[in-house]
Amino acid sequence: MPSVIGERARQIARYLRRAAARIEDQPHPDRLGVTRQPGQYGAGTAAGAPGKVIIVLGYCEFQADGAHGISAICRAGVRRAEALANDAKPSAVIFTGWSSTGGPTEADLMAEAWNGRRDVPLIRETLATNTAENAVRSLAVLHALDAASDVIVVCSVRHFPRVRFLFNRLYREHGYTVSYRYVASPLPSPALVMAELASITRMVRDRRRARRLLHHDPVREHGILQVDTGSTGD
Repeated sequence: MPSVIGERARQIARYLRRAAARIEDQPHPDRLGVTRQPGQYGAGTAAGAPGKVIIVLGYCEFQADGAHGISAICRAGVRRAEALANDAKPSAVIFTGWSSTGGPTEADLMAEAWNGRRDVPLIRETLATNTAENAVRSLAVLHALDAASDVIVVCSVRHFPRVRFLFNRLYREHGYTVSYRYVASPLPSPALVMAELASITRMVRDRRRARRLLHHDPVREHGILQVDTGSTGD
């Protein structure tokens, strides 16, 4: 039985990889009739052309000493974001993800792993505990930036059905165009695929709970930390 489940999970992973590639090639619809007034959500960032922001989702992998770390797929997401930033300079890059053990967060570790351009603000959103909170808490950061209008979300291929469900409607309600870039290598393990399928059953509940955070102030909660404000160092 375990071998059957494992093979089924591998089939699902291959399907997700193909489906994500097809979706990425399709044009994404523009925002749905919502506009934001300049300055509505505070001062904008000084670095980068107004418009595009990249959001990179964190993925946990516990280390041998029990510390909350980031996985290979998470590091691959950082590499994908670096390439996107090189193609077209964004206004900012937001890393989102918490730590369950009180040490460095996923956002901290992704920012430390960044080897991309240094003339773009890197922002750490360190409170999100799940995908629904990734969406809501990153939205609060976007509001604070003010300059953003187009958002690119970088996530794992196994994760994309849930990510699209939790980001699409919310971001378009707030006037953002949202598109996605998927990391398909390394492929998720059968255990991760099965865990993701289980998480899909909770995503409506998670979205409802996370939306209660919409009016929280991420700066007051110390949920973001800008680590690079446009320096041109190496």
